[in-house]
Amino acid sequence: MTTIAYREGVVASDSRALAGYQILQRPAQKLFPSQKHNLVFAIAGELAAGASFVRILESLPKMPWISGKHVIFEQKAAEDVTIVAFQHDRRVFEFEAGHWFETTADILAFGSGSSAALAAMACGADAPKAVTVSSTIDAGTDDRVVFYKLADFAPKKRAAARRR
Repeated sequence: MTTIAYREGVVASDSRALAGYQILQRPAQKLFPSQKHNLVFAIAGELAAGASFVRILESLPKMPWISGKHVIFEQKAAEDVTIVAFQHDRRVFEFEAGHWFETTADILAFGSGSSAALAAMACGADAPKAVTVSSTIDAGTDDRVVFYKLADFAPKKRAAARRR
């Protein structure tokens, strides 16, 4: 149970953790920033399986959609999780059915609260506000919102060397 929302270079998620139908009081991490790859990974669904896959991806020298190499991920786990990579350049890649594909849209939402988040963004809300709105409607979403601006993950420009 999750709400992940994306709009105009900002990705946001809630922090609700569930064990079955019980709400855990500790916040859950659903967004995983990567300075190494200049992106933010987002997980909806089975968090343990998703976090495990993110660790595998983080260890790679290049992301699979860039290198063209297939990353093996246990099929059962892949059915229970959605993994989305939001790059600093606003390109978005989603993992589904064992493959990565690029998603192009001005607004995106994933998880149990995605319909409410999409409706909120269609009415002008930014991504963090869309997650907050979703938390008022979706029982799987809470109002502890975490967000990242993708521009913050752009590679740092090297300063030109000064000549004397």
